[in-house]
Amino acid sequence: MKAHSITLRRFRDKLAEILLYADAPVVVAKDQVPLGIFLPVKVWARREESGQAREAVRLALERSGVEEAQAQRCLDEYLARRRRGRARGGAGEG
Repeated sequence: MKAHSITLRRFRDKLAEILLYADAPVVVAKDQVPLGIFLPVKVWARREESGQAREAVRLALERSGVEEAQAQRCLDEYLARRRRGRARGGAGEG
């Protein structure tokens, strides 16, 4: 699994497409200076079954200074808010 790179402008212009279809990490850069790494949930979800996904997640977390447990907690909290919102009949957050 090879990370893709993209300019900030192109990332902004193609954001919906990237969010829906990216299957590898995306390095976002401006003037050839890396600004961040977008890690698709598809890659996150496959980290237990794919060595490439596991390595991509490890590198993205290492470079961002975020621990895997912290990222998982953020995802779990988001999903819990969504479930609570749907249980109340609302669309939830996000």
